[in-house]
Amino acid sequence: MVRSKTLAREVIARADDPCPVFDDENLAVLRQYVFDTSPANLAAMSEQHGWKLEDEQWDNSLIGYAIAKDAFSEEDIAALRKFFEEREAR
Repeated sequence: MVRSKTLAREVIARADDPCPVFDDENLAVLRQYVFDTSPANLAAMSEQHGWKLEDEQWDNSLIGYAIAKDAFSEEDIAALRKFFEEREAR
């Protein structure tokens, strides 16, 4: 999903699936990133989660790995923002 750049689509499509891509804790981390993709927020998230993205150390985090590998396009970020906004409106 990371290499094929389909992670965002799969997260959205399988969010209410019995076997989602991410649990609620990881969705919260992803939400934190997509609502603020600034370098400052990424640095804060890296420190908080023990990621060293420049050294390709993401502490077994698929989200950290995906961010490090630039798996989310601008369109993916927009789609994920919309997904989280709609999910929170329920």
